[in-house]
Amino acid sequence: MHWIAVSLPIIAVHLSLVYADLFFSSDGTFKIAQFADLHFGEAENTLWGPQQDVNSTRVMDRVLSWEKPSFVVYTGDQVTGENINSNATGYWARLVSPCVTSKTPWATVFGNHDDLSYSHGTRKELLAFDTSYNLSLSRFGPVSSFCVCIIICYNKF
Repeated sequence: MHWIAVSLPIIAVHLSLVYADLFFSSDGTFKIAQFADLHFGEAENTLWGPQQDVNSTRVMDRVLSWEKPSFVVYTGDQVTGENINSNATGYWARLVSPCVTSKTPWATVFGNHDDLSYSHGTRKELLAFDTSYNLSLSRFGPVSSFCVCIIICYNKF
């Protein structure tokens, strides 16, 4: 068994042990892909906004296909919550669709743009939607703190 350690600036710590079928490859590697600042839903009423979402999805599909990571981490500003006129879960479903298609597990950390206005949902509702996916290893932490997840990966060979 191997451990993966991640160093983050911590305000308050909530440890969450995540059990999932994550394994090192036969060559002893564990590849992580990171996607950040995709801003799905930005300028949704323009021509370039929706095209940007299509382009981001295409890039994620290619990265997952070419690199075949063991795990994906979404690190903030995946949607532009304050500009979305409709339900953000539709954008979130499009965001994680490359992971769903490739059967790649993921976890997410919200950024400042992932805060949704009250009329379009809350951060808690968005995380609940994310964690409804079987491949999501995201976890709720206490309010006003970071959640540090310890992910255990096993040797497959």
